[in-house]
Amino acid sequence: MCDSRSYSPFSVHSVYVSNDTSSGTFLFDGGSQLIDRRQFLHSNKFLDAPDFLHNHTVFCLRYDVFRHLSSKPLAMFTYCIVVIGIIFNACVFLVLMCGSMRRSTSFTLFLALTCFDLLSLASSLFALLFRTVMPYLKTSALFCKMFGIFFLYFRQCSTTTLLLIAIERCIVIKYPFCRYLFDKFRLPFLAFVMLMFVVPIPFDFVFYTSGALHCEAFDTLHAHRYQIFRGFFTVFSYAIIPFVGIAISNLLIIIELKNAKKRFIIKENDGTIRSLATNSAEKRGTTVMLFVASFAFLLLLGPFYVHWCITYLFYNYPQCHFTRNLYENVQVCMGVFHPYLTVIEKGMRELNHATNFLLYMATSSRFRSDFKTICFRLFYRIFGPVILFFLKHVCSCCTEPAFLVALQQNVSDTMDQETSLDTRRKNQAAYKTSHYFTNIERRRRQNQLLQAAFTDETNKIYSEITFVRRAKNIDCVMETL
Repeated sequence: MCDSRSYSPFSVHSVYVSNDTSSGTFLFDGGSQLIDRRQFLHSNKFLDAPDFLHNHTVFCLRYDVFRHLSSKPLAMFTYCIVVIGIIFNACVFLVLMCGSMRRSTSFTLFLALTCFDLLSLASSLFALLFRTVMPYLKTSALFCKMFGIFFLYFRQCSTTTLLLIAIERCIVIKYPFCRYLFDKFRLPFLAFVMLMFVVPIPFDFVFYTSGALHCEAFDTLHAHRYQIFRGFFTVFSYAIIPFVGIAISNLLIIIELKNAKKRFIIKENDGTIRSLATNSAEKRGTTVMLFVASFAFLLLLGPFYVHWCITYLFYNYPQCHFTRNLYENVQVCMGVFHPYLTVIEKGMRELNHATNFLLYMATSSRFRSDFKTICFRLFYRIFGPVILFFLKHVCSCCTEPAFLVALQQNVSDTMDQETSLDTRRKNQAAYKTSHYFTNIERRRRQNQLLQAAFTDETNKIYSEITFVRRAKNIDCVMETL
């Protein structure tokens, strides 16, 4: 990247600026004597030079500031976010699998969203290890391709799954009878989303070769056109389309919920419907979870990709094109012009995949209740028998504590609760299916009765008209005679 072959010498020295920020930025005097010039990274004389786009030395120093920030402060911050996010998403996965949420389309999509967030954070953790612990893999073309592909793949699947949740909630709230269709075709929906992002992967392997650090494209016309398409496809599929779709879907959901609330108030005042205040909190649980996840997505991921689009449209200078990878080149321009802003935006992008647990805990009462129940259940199942064994056998001579009976009851209830939860889920699924088909059958019979009544009424009217016409014909015949 920034080396003695890419820009003119600085002063009377031959200059080398290493891209490996772990060893700093050094300038070589005469090619032999090592001079540490890392103090220039924060020197206004070089970093604030107005002609840095035309001065390769200053340009590379500005770029190295961005690389230094990315490898030191951002790396530590990202390490913490990624590790905590993996723990939090594991808790979300546990609550969804073992909790009391109804096994609907929203549940399946939220579970898929959690899995994709986990994989995204795992790929970020592997990226940090790749840059620090395993730098020898940078020269592997195959590893570079696979890492670059799957690093974006899981993020694209995550954002599109959130978009599917927003669309599903919007349609189901607007048209409740579409719920069964989503429950029936939820797995094909997810398979289609994953397949949509799998399609470009073979082309990535065909058109991208070793770039050591950035997975450059081949230096051909078709590869150049493809990498332009890949950059735009990444931004549109990961940011722009989900942004627009999630914002519109949530807006329509809010409007429909307000209209539904007005209708319920009117019907409740008229006495035509009972109050729904007792179970409204449970019914709006998944919708509230969608709202907070969408808000976090728009707030945390939005600035980075808005900055990306603005940079590509107005600040995508040829000096930033270190590689034949459009997505990386635009990020180079972002880092050169606004290094601190870009570092913060990248940290927020990682934070987007790690905060769902806190948001669900803060807004969903059912999620909090399930999490608390699961924690107590795991505690009693893992540590309960150990404590009972210790109190009964190891410390048999000790005075029996007062909480022993309660502990025995809790351990017994925990063992029975797992079977009861499975039975309740099966009963709920059976009730939901029978209730749906009962409603369908009831509506079909109502339509048949209405059609029969309409047919009888039509036949009656037709008979009366025929009778009147016959009477008139008879009168005409009588007058003629």
